[in-house]
Amino acid sequence: PGGKLSGIMKLSASASNSNYTLLAPYLTEQVETNPNLYNVINSELLGNKGLLVYISVFYPAPISEVSKFHRFVLDNREILDNRVPYAELGIIYSYKSVLATTTVSQFSPYPHTEDFLGWTNALTEKHIQYDVIIQEKMNEKLLFKYKTILIPSVTVMSNSQISFIESYLKNGGKIIIDFESSIRDTTLIKRVNYGMSPILEINYGQEPSEKYGNYGSGRFYYSKNSLGVLYRQGNIVYRDKIYAVLDSLVLDRFVETNAKNTVGINLYRQ
Repeated sequence: PGGKLSGIMKLSASASNSNYTLLAPYLTEQVETNPNLYNVINSELLGNKGLLVYISVFYPAPISEVSKFHRFVLDNREILDNRVPYAELGIIYSYKSVLATTTVSQFSPYPHTEDFLGWTNALTEKHIQYDVIIQEKMNEKLLFKYKTILIPSVTVMSNSQISFIESYLKNGGKIIIDFESSIRDTTLIKRVNYGMSPILEINYGQEPSEKYGNYGSGRFYYSKNSLGVLYRQGNIVYRDKIYAVLDSLVLDRFVETNAKNTVGINLYRQ
């Protein structure tokens, strides 16, 4: 369960606008002693528009294990290539928020990428159908495709992007937002206050630990912490917190199931 791939694969598919993304994971020797893991990995990838690429340095599987799934895709490409995912939630990924915490000598996944991955793991466990929204492609029309928008430590936001979110929320949308989202403008300069401050009624340096609120016809949840980061660190308290927030703000779901949280479900239409 700790090796979930859905967030990375959905991000790759959104960034590339492609039917499939090739993945070359580094897998340990345990895969060689448990052949069923080949099927698990390949099935999860296929459910998230991904395929393994064979690089023997990283992947100890025999090439036959890789090629049989490629053959399955090839034999069924008419169905698989035209899949359109159902999604009730859009989660924003921001390249500039990553850049804001990266130095010349070191790439840093904190807080945005780690927060993003924690939330996507939780969405998979809760069987919530979601898309990744590349922030640079975001517009008002795109946001209204989803019942809920998730904003995980998106520290960099332009004024126009804030306006899109405000309009979405005012007209009945729901958002989940955490940490210092919107504290920087697109030049990466820190604002005096959050760009979202007038909407959330939260001020920099005086944030509550969490807040549920309303704006226009919409609802929002704010957390001072990067909940996805804390979840990724194995904190059960924050896992339960994330689950409760999702249950509160992601309603009328496409999938209702009693499947365990170790089971991934991806719903598509033709």
